[in-house]
Amino acid sequence: MRVFIGALTFALFTFCFAARAGPQTVRQKRNPDVKSITIGYLLNGNEFESEDATLNSAVGKWLQDVQMKAELRLKKDINVEIDFNIGSLNLTNEEFSKNLQTWISKGSCGSESLMHAGSVLYEIKEESMYWALQPHIICVLTKLKLYQDDLINLLGYVRHRTLCYTSVPMLLTYTPSSNVENTGNILSELVLNSTASGSSPVPKEYFDECNKNLFFRHQYVLPSRHRSVTQNGEENAPQTQGNSPYRRVIA
Repeated sequence: MRVFIGALTFALFTFCFAARAGPQTVRQKRNPDVKSITIGYLLNGNEFESEDATLNSAVGKWLQDVQMKAELRLKKDINVEIDFNIGSLNLTNEEFSKNLQTWISKGSCGSESLMHAGSVLYEIKEESMYWALQPHIICVLTKLKLYQDDLINLLGYVRHRTLCYTSVPMLLTYTPSSNVENTGNILSELVLNSTASGSSPVPKEYFDECNKNLFFRHQYVLPSRHRSVTQNGEENAPQTQGNSPYRRVIA
């Protein structure tokens, strides 16, 4: 069931990305043989705390280890050197966290609760079209396993195949007790599945497109719930009906 997410506060979102993008995503000189992919992480606010949304936290270090393992796996599988950059690391706010709860199927007879992957990805993709800045990947991190159609107990999921051309929403399950290499392999598979070919082999040249921009900059005409424009064409401050789905956390 589709649940409406309140309008985004775009200035706040842009500020959050800008505040974190410096040392983590921008380099003086880029090696053209290294393909950079920027990921914006959203930690499920029902499961994580503010202190988790920092690079020095256990969660932050785990994500960096997972990315490193994924880079090694991609190098092995498709002979492409990928450099994952964490563009942002934030908690979902109270409203979006409540919406996430509606996409959870409660377990029965002792089975685990599962999150419906498609519902989460649909909303993130739809709302992100109005963001001033978009990373290559928007990854929602949850402690729950996932389900989609007849598939259950998934540890990651992606459905859009537009990586490097438009922002791709993704879901990943936080499993600190398991082998981090396994999660790295899952992330590498999700990346390959989000390309236009949908699997390997992926031409090395495909990822050249990601190197053109660390963030996508789109200027869509926003519906009235997002902004208003004066008679002389000047844009007023965004008109929001709720908070941004991100709760800003400073590392």
